[in-house]
Amino acid sequence: KFYVHPEMAAVSLWSTPTDIAVFATAVIDAWHGEPDALLPQGLAQDFLTVRRNKYGLGVGLQIDGEETIGFQHGGSNKGYRAFMIAFLNGQGAVVMTNSDNGMALIEEVLSAAANLYSWPKFQSETKNWRAPTKTESEIFAGTYLWRNQQTELTFTVTAKDDHLIISSPDALKPTAFFIEKDKQGPLHLFSQIGMTLTLNSDKGGAPVMAVWGSEAHKQ
Repeated sequence: KFYVHPEMAAVSLWSTPTDIAVFATAVIDAWHGEPDALLPQGLAQDFLTVRRNKYGLGVGLQIDGEETIGFQHGGSNKGYRAFMIAFLNGQGAVVMTNSDNGMALIEEVLSAAANLYSWPKFQSETKNWRAPTKTESEIFAGTYLWRNQQTELTFTVTAKDDHLIISSPDALKPTAFFIEKDKQGPLHLFSQIGMTLTLNSDKGGAPVMAVWGSEAHKQ
C-alpha cells in the first residue's frame, strides 16, 4: 500500500537507499578527480561550493571552517521521511522510513553510525543545559512562520517544566529542546535527536527562530 500524490514532479521518482548511496559515491569520486567519474572534477567542486546558508547547488553542505567536507539532502512527503549524508572522505549513510515521524529514527541511526565509525559530524556529545527563565518562556512561547522558497511551515514553541517543546504539523513531532548553558547571546537549543536551532530577537525586538538555514518569525 502506497500513498498517491498529485505532485508528480516531486513524488514520481522512486529509489532505494542503495541507489542514492551509489549516486553519492559517484559525486565523491568526481570531487576527487577519479577517472571515469560521473562528473568532471570542476563541475563536482562547483556543485559542492557554498552559495548561501551552507547550501551548494541543490544540496546542503557540511562545513568545517571554510572547507566543504560533505553534502546532504532530505526527503519529506506524506507518509515518508528520508535523509542522505555523504562525507568527502567516503563515509556516510542513506536512511529511508515509511512514517511521518521518521526523522526521529533517522537521527538516532545517523548518530549511532557517526559514533561507531568516527564520522567528522553527527556524533553524540555531552552538553550542559539549563531551564528557560520565566521571561524567556513568556517571550519565545508561541507560533512561528517559516518560509524557504515555495515551502511554508508553522512551528509552535511551548514552555514545559525545565525545557521547551517545539513542533511543526508537517515537519516535526513534539520534541523536547534544551538550552545550552555555556553559550551567550541567542538561546542555542538542542534536542536528543540531534536537531539544533536558535531563538533570538530581530532588530525590532520581535522573537525569531533560526532553523534549517532560514528564519521563522513569531506570529
